[in-house]
Amino acid sequence: MLPKSLAFVDIETTGSSPFADRAIEVGIVRVDEGRVREFSTLLDPGIPVSPFIQDLTGIDGRELEDAPSFYEVKDEIASLIDGALFVAHNARFDFGFLKHEFKRYDMSFSPKQLCTVKLSRRLFPQYRKHDLSSIIERFQFECAARHRALGDAKVLWDFYNLVLKEHSSDIIKSTIEELTRKPSLPPRLAKKYLESLPEAPGVYAFYDKGNTPLYIGKSVNVRERIMSHFANDYTSARQLEMVSLIEHIEVYPTAGDLFAQLLESEMIKSYQPLFNRQLRYARKVVVLKKVESEDGYFSCDAREVDSIDVADIDDILGIFRSKKQIKDFLSNIVQEHSLCQKYLGLEKTKGACFARHLGWCRGACTKDENPLFYNTRFTEAFSARRIKSWPFSGPVAISETFGDLTSTLIVDKWCVLKNIESKVSANFYEDVSEISGSDMYFDYDAYKILLRYMANHHHLIKPFSFSGSLSEYLT
Repeated sequence: MLPKSLAFVDIETTGSSPFADRAIEVGIVRVDEGRVREFSTLLDPGIPVSPFIQDLTGIDGRELEDAPSFYEVKDEIASLIDGALFVAHNARFDFGFLKHEFKRYDMSFSPKQLCTVKLSRRLFPQYRKHDLSSIIERFQFECAARHRALGDAKVLWDFYNLVLKEHSSDIIKSTIEELTRKPSLPPRLAKKYLESLPEAPGVYAFYDKGNTPLYIGKSVNVRERIMSHFANDYTSARQLEMVSLIEHIEVYPTAGDLFAQLLESEMIKSYQPLFNRQLRYARKVVVLKKVESEDGYFSCDAREVDSIDVADIDDILGIFRSKKQIKDFLSNIVQEHSLCQKYLGLEKTKGACFARHLGWCRGACTKDENPLFYNTRFTEAFSARRIKSWPFSGPVAISETFGDLTSTLIVDKWCVLKNIESKVSANFYEDVSEISGSDMYFDYDAYKILLRYMANHHHLIKPFSFSGSLSEYLT
């Protein structure tokens, strides 16, 4: 049976964080078996509204000064949503904000949710975009007030009516049931672990009865990610096995996704959890270093190492997980860059290598090619695998903030020198100034995480010096 009561909800806010930002408008279309009620109100957020939000919504900050606070309308909003299926576009956002607004007054808020983004993707998979603007344009819905709460909520009601016309009730019913299905909780896990899960960035770890690490993961919303494990435990026998063994959960909050990624990587390598496949690596890696033969040709040497000296980075051609991975890589670049199998260490021979007989090698092994030409192609072949040059003149500070938690990384030459929280002692700068070259540990996984982060968040990276106030790096 299809839902009898639905509440189509949209809210406008001062920003994207339910912890730091507030709702400035709520719009609700409540539907009960054909009876439709509409509700809309502006809200005084008690904090400034940025020009960007004012331009986006058309809501003037001065209008909000005379608007009611959330406290004044909370009971009416709760009554309109009570007993109904909570329907919103990107429901996690709207639900999260309302949940935190109610939480400020010790009111529980936990309606069953239906996300119309997910509903659109399931029922209209032929389309690539499923944002609200695309849906409005695609189905030619009228929206007199885009980016206003009631206007957008009305569009969701129109979209639901379209779904009812385009699809059978059986398909709609099964899709809604699948999208709103409650998680199947692990049989060994006490409910107390789930009640305290934060809707915040962090790393989580599943443990069995013997305190053996089963799985370590990270998310910008730990609660949602953990619950998704339990909602999808039927998708594979391996996942089902893991869930059946979970005895308790540990959560490690972080100030943002970068810190979560770095902590997750370090914990997986340290604890080697049973069900982490892709990231479950030992600390040892195989380093391919550049060497030069007596006759001037570049060659390479593979060595398994526990750690990488920062001073050796310029001579490293690539970092690999195994010697087999190196062999596969070298075999691929022989023909692509006309390199010599002998100098790549793939073949031991006194004469011409096999690639020379095939016409791929241009004669380094028989001294028929100038070393300068060969070395140029050799360098080019490894350019994509080499560690990127440190793009700054010295150390940098990278800060992330979530709620009351602020953390800062001090990074130099891809090495994390310090990981500090805002509640740090005044001795911090003395501690940092005492760091020596021997303290700089290069971690390949951390390097890849930092490389991706810096490519997209260069505006958040600040030069770091060992003087001044710490507060300027935490704001």
